[in-house]
Amino acid sequence: MTPSDDASLLVCAQTAALLTGKTDRTIINWLESGAIKGKTVPAGHLPRGQTWKIDLSSMAEHIPTELTGEFMESVQKAEAGDARETTNVATYFSMSGADKIAVSWFELAAKRGDADAMNWLWDSYYHGYGVEPDFAVAIQWLGKAAKQGSMMAQSTVESLRKIDAVLREQQKDEHHDILEDIKRLANMNHIPSQGRPRGVQ
Repeated sequence: MTPSDDASLLVCAQTAALLTGKTDRTIINWLESGAIKGKTVPAGHLPRGQTWKIDLSSMAEHIPTELTGEFMESVQKAEAGDARETTNVATYFSMSGADKIAVSWFELAAKRGDADAMNWLWDSYYHGYGVEPDFAVAIQWLGKAAKQGSMMAQSTVESLRKIDAVLREQQKDEHHDILEDIKRLANMNHIPSQGRPRGVQ
């Protein structure tokens, strides 16, 4: 997608990988081949003492959403660890139809404690947006979202409990009906003896 005129932001290789749906190694390969732009910056906590910072605007064609000023601002805050803005980045991808990338951002936001991201993950895993549908994983995210205080998730959990109660009651009724049918069949097949035939002792 095309960046806006003022789009210029340096991000780490991990963020660049998340934005493109590629691996860190692919990002470094692109840098080394000149396909994208970046520079090394000091990083004393790393073994080599430096790390790459990638110019986000040079990767615009590899990022499946428009690089608006608002998007860039969300990316910058998300890279700094803001859970809410991490969810915002995910929603940009979701609205652009890049569901697989969106799920990666929602998972990062959920790990950072954002209840809305957890609720999005419930929906993603339930419907299979960007991932294989997995009801068990979907329910786990829904439960976590509800515990984190998401009113929407709490409402969904309550609705599911009501549905479960109705289904259990129906199963009881069906089980009772089956037992009654079995008793009726047993009674129909039971022929009462009218006395022994003559000659039988």
